[in-house]
Amino acid sequence: MSREFSLLTEQIRNLRHFSLNPKQRIRTGIPSLDKLTRGPAPGEVYTILGRSYSGKSLIAQNVMVANADKGCIFFSLEMYHLMAVQRLFSMWSGFDAWEVSQRVENSQLPPMLDTMPDELGRQIIVDLPALGCDRMSDFMTQYDEEFGERPSFVVIDYLELVAGVKNSADGWTATESQAQQIKDMSKAEKMPVFLIHQTNKSEREWLPPTMGSARGGGYTEADFVVGMWRPYLDPELSYLEAEAIRNEVHFTVLKNRPFGAHNTRPIMCKLMPSLMIEEVL
Repeated sequence: MSREFSLLTEQIRNLRHFSLNPKQRIRTGIPSLDKLTRGPAPGEVYTILGRSYSGKSLIAQNVMVANADKGCIFFSLEMYHLMAVQRLFSMWSGFDAWEVSQRVENSQLPPMLDTMPDELGRQIIVDLPALGCDRMSDFMTQYDEEFGERPSFVVIDYLELVAGVKNSADGWTATESQAQQIKDMSKAEKMPVFLIHQTNKSEREWLPPTMGSARGGGYTEADFVVGMWRPYLDPELSYLEAEAIRNEVHFTVLKNRPFGAHNTRPIMCKLMPSLMIEEVL
């Protein structure tokens, strides 16, 4: 019977191999956030937590553009690939997202769209609904067969739709189970995973998520948890006050298992017309 455990000497060898290639960590493209967390390494889950309409799916695709030189699979469990590709083009090209949407409606998409695969051709969007971890692993194998190498990372948008748990009668229990399975998959596949996760519905959209924002929903299974929110949604702001900060997106590091570092004030970013999220330095 062959042993199923690794010897310490083998694990030390793995650590040395990783140390020779620290770029295996995947950055978000937001400098202050990356300075604190440095991004997930193989076997680690990086959860981005926020309420609906906070921009979670946008930051997921921002990560793709920030790592244009790397292969990835974006499991878009809610958004159809036509919208995902349209958004990705805006971010990658720098074109105003509203202008791109108008060009789509008027059959005037620019020739530049056809050159996007030259740079992002190893980034795959899978839009099949209700995928579970076993099927996601199958897609990683198919990716390897297609490109001759595994993806550098995967993005899952979002936790509540994995294996259709949002429609499950088991509610948060099912979500918690899927969060653990994603963590197990990340380790088994030796894959960095970005996981999008909605906060409890009782959370205020204009306030930063806290340590309890996702309790009962897979919080502790992640190696990193980053909260994001949009301050302009505060109902106590006047119209002019809200408009002045409409494009602000704030981030905070809630959990940082590998490094322990946290920010003391919000990391302030701005949502650009292209849908890229850029830090306000």
